[in-house]
Parts: sequence; structure tokens; C-alpha cells
Amino acid sequence: MDWRSLAQINSEIVGWITVSGTSIDLPVALPSKNKARDWYLDHDAWGKRSELGCPYLDVRCEERGAHLLVFGHRLGRSHHMFTELAGTHEQSTFDAIGNATWNSRAESEVFEPVLSLVVDKDDALIQRFEFDSPSELRDWLTDLLARSAAHTGNASDIALEARRALTLVTCAEARRGGRRRTLIVFATR
Repeated sequence: MDWRSLAQINSEIVGWITVSGTSIDLPVALPSKNKARDWYLDHDAWGKRSELGCPYLDVRCEERGAHLLVFGHRLGRSHHMFTELAGTHEQSTFDAIGNATWNSRAESEVFEPVLSLVVDKDDALIQRFEFDSPSELRDWLTDLLARSAAHTGNASDIALEARRALTLVTCAEARRGGRRRTLIVFATR
């Protein structure tokens, strides 16, 4: 990644997400403190108004934290943004998803798919960003696994060895304004 060029486009671009098995290969922004936390829902990576938006990191995340939570739009039946992830709560769709690669200024990390589930947009369990120990992160992943609609065959092993988690979030419903969100959780060991 040419981070110097990306910074010239927008200094709020903090990462780049690629998910194998999908067309997801996108910059990820982190809204500054003077912007609404969902500012990138209707602004692109250049900061211009756009219905596509730009995937963005939850402002409560730390870039090097144990859990990265990234939001992206579902746009009808297209392959734009995170649309391809909306159906991952179905096992066959989940099985087609490959690893997620998170590139940042500091490093490149590969995350394995662990699980997918559908939750209410205010679900508290997924909105966890601080863990006192690696075992707390692993317990949290195990709790999510118990609620999952789809998961990889070795999900328990991945959860028990996880060092960091990455969750991609999109709307579960095609219509705007719905409360349900599809989450796909990845982990790195």
C-alpha cells in the first residue's frame, strides 16, 4: 500500500480491507472526533457525499486494539461495499468467504473467518473493544460462536487461539432503515 498517497487523498484512511472469495478490496476510514461516528455512511474515501459511502472503523476501536469493528453498506443486489456479506449467516454463503486481509500503516494481517450471525443493530455483545487479557477475547469469541448462525469447521480452535478479532458489519435487510445487521467475525491467531 502507498500510505503516503492514501494520506494525500484522506488522512482518515487507516486501513485497507480485502476479503478473498468476494470483490471486497476497499479503503477503511476512521472518522475524526469532529465528525459524526457514521459520517462515512454517506461520504466516500475522498470525503465527498456518496450513497456508496466508505467502510469505516467504529470510533470506539483502537487501530491496534483486540477488536476491529468495520461498517460497510449493503447496496441492493450489487457487489458494492459489503453487500456480498449480507447472506453469510447462511452456511453455504459463509463457506464461500475466504480470509480477510487488514492492511494498515503498521502492518498487514490475515484473519480467518470464524462465524457469522444476525443481530439487532444495538446488540451489546458485539460492541466490545477492550479486553483485559487474551483469554477474555477468546471467551468473548466463544460466546459469539454459541450464538452464530454459520461458522467454520474449526471455529472453536480459532476462537481458543485468537489474538485479535475483525468484525465486518452490514445491513441484513435490503431495505433501508432496518434494525438487523449481519456480522461476519474473523480472527488472527
